[in-house]
Amino acid sequence: MLVRDETSLGRPWWRTYWCKFNVWIGIYAGIGSYFGSEYFFDVLGMVYNYPQLTWRLDSALLGSGTQTVPFIMYPSAHFYFVTYHTLGVIVLRRLRTSRAFPMVLWPVAVLAAAYGFAWAETFAMTGGAIAEQFTYRDLPRMLRWGSLFYATLLRGELPDDLPARREPRRRLAAPPRRRRGARRRYAAAVLARRSHAFRRTALLATEVAGA
Repeated sequence: MLVRDETSLGRPWWRTYWCKFNVWIGIYAGIGSYFGSEYFFDVLGMVYNYPQLTWRLDSALLGSGTQTVPFIMYPSAHFYFVTYHTLGVIVLRRLRTSRAFPMVLWPVAVLAAAYGFAWAETFAMTGGAIAEQFTYRDLPRMLRWGSLFYATLLRGELPDDLPARREPRRRLAAPPRRRRGARRRYAAAVLARRSHAFRRTALLATEVAGA
């Protein structure tokens, strides 16, 4: 989460990419932690073991309710998703700008990136120092099939198109005064010619009608 001053470009902080990006990831990760964790508990076999943490927040209307989500998981999900999105932009941008990459495979590449992040997170989180606090009842099944379902969640926060950061549209510069004056004189001349032709046509029609 890097703060970049873009006031010199005419963008206040709330219109910068980093601000909008973090707001979006915060909303997306918050919804996933609040509602999606119940799916991970009951279907994918995720197990939290944090008896020392008393602050918890999750949906009471979804799932079996046998487990709850520690509050610390919400900021953790935020910086995890920020990392996945940033790396995803780098990888997908490299593919996007490669002449050898067929763009017809773009949806497959995005899904493969999401699956790779899901698998890597599952594998890394269930080992090492936090293996006792975070695990799965059937880890091989989760790595093989659960990562595919998790990838559909990560797919929602990966970019559909690149560049993910677009420059604002530039306003067209007003034409010079000389050019505007020439256009006005030309338009006035066209109207004068059309008015003269209309008068000649009306006069001719009057003469024909009188004859």
